[in-house]
Amino acid sequence: MQLTSKTSQDLAPTGDDIDVEIGVIPTVTGAINLLTKIAKIAVKTRFTLFTQLQAHSKFPDPYAKLTSKYLNDASMFHGGDCRVPHLMEYNGYAGYANLAVTLPTSLNVKDIVTRDYEPVVLTSTDRFSTNLISGCIAVAYSVGISLFVTLDDATLLTDKKQTALKNILTWALGVPEIDPTFVTIVSISTSTGEVVTRISVPPSVSATYPTAPQLVTQLYQNARTATFAATLV
Repeated sequence: MQLTSKTSQDLAPTGDDIDVEIGVIPTVTGAINLLTKIAKIAVKTRFTLFTQLQAHSKFPDPYAKLTSKYLNDASMFHGGDCRVPHLMEYNGYAGYANLAVTLPTSLNVKDIVTRDYEPVVLTSTDRFSTNLISGCIAVAYSVGISLFVTLDDATLLTDKKQTALKNILTWALGVPEIDPTFVTIVSISTSTGEVVTRISVPPSVSATYPTAPQLVTQLYQNARTATFAATLV
């Protein structure tokens, strides 16, 4: 199995690009016996089957709405509505590549010849794929959450520490489905210790909490627990 992935170095400021491919290499062999105990000829085919996912996200400024509901009309399956501003576009492909056909041959004529060889009949490095699924993911709504830290901590919230806070915040609040990329620190008050954040909520979370007030209520309940405090320490 082959697995490759590529991501941008910094996911937080503007989004990320992900390209993941998983492949398996099957081998199919069929044997033909010519003159029993003298010659055997087989046909062996080797090729790579792969699936590939490409996803591109843009945050906080979303992608502009498209004229079509679908990102790729040629896809077998579609997701989301691309006619509204959206944060992510994705495509999923399947196909094959690196085709090779050989003829493994074995000759065994006593006292005359004994030989094994495998001539190559056909090779191709071309890739053939089809688009299985494509779509767009838009934000259902956004919520504002305020945290309070000590004045010293507020003063020491460097860019690096703000990134660390965003990375752990959704886990601490009990909504790990929300990627830290969609968390924005709006303001930090060094006089009151208030840290104002805004969280963009994807459809997967809005299915459980249809409205922003419902989610905010749940988040503040989670923020009052000992688990939340321990996670942020």
